[in-house]
Amino acid sequence: MAKTADRKAYEGRLKSKYGLTLEEYDQMLIAQNGVCAICRGPEVAEDKNGFVKRLSVDHNHKTGKVRGLLCWKCNTMIGFAKDNPDVLAEATAYLVNADGYDTWEPPAGTGWVKFDQMYVWKPTE
Repeated sequence: MAKTADRKAYEGRLKSKYGLTLEEYDQMLIAQNGVCAICRGPEVAEDKNGFVKRLSVDHNHKTGKVRGLLCWKCNTMIGFAKDNPDVLAEATAYLVNADGYDTWEPPAGTGWVKFDQMYVWKPTE
């Protein structure tokens, strides 16, 4: 009985907060192979009862558009970056340059420029 009530409550939150049905959430989960859209890992965070949480619904806070499903850690990471790709790119550049990733190559056409043996982020206008 509790599981049915929990499922109904979750379904209500999905619909009111993101405009999603539970079936649409499940379709997204299947499309992502049951893992986080960023790290490609499963959710490992637990709720207060020790059960593994569902992947979080990530959305654009300005438009409300649902972007995908994220684990708690990745959802928190982009939240702390205030959903700003430039902040995340600078964090990537920091890690790559500080830790000496000699073999790392940025994706083509993404705004990364190699300057004096370091990668810098130059977003395209």
